[in-house]
Amino acid sequence: MKKVFEKLKTVRLKAKQTAGILAGIALTMATAVPAFADEAVGSWNGITSEMMSGVLTEIKAILPIVAGTVITFIAFKKGWSFLKRQIKGA
Repeated sequence: MKKVFEKLKTVRLKAKQTAGILAGIALTMATAVPAFADEAVGSWNGITSEMMSGVLTEIKAILPIVAGTVITFIAFKKGWSFLKRQIKGA
């Protein structure tokens, strides 16, 4: 019975040490992250129309490629379906 109490005491001690380490890490993160966030954000004013115009320009540039790819895929799918139907019916 004495060994059980000693083991329990050891487990409690390790739990306290772990809790202390985790509290130290949490304290470090709580002070470090806001300082970093203030530096990283700077003067953030949100998404502007100038930012979105660049995105819109790129979308318009890639649209012919995507449309051609989709049409080609649908054509191959229909052709493959037609071939399978003809072979099955033969």
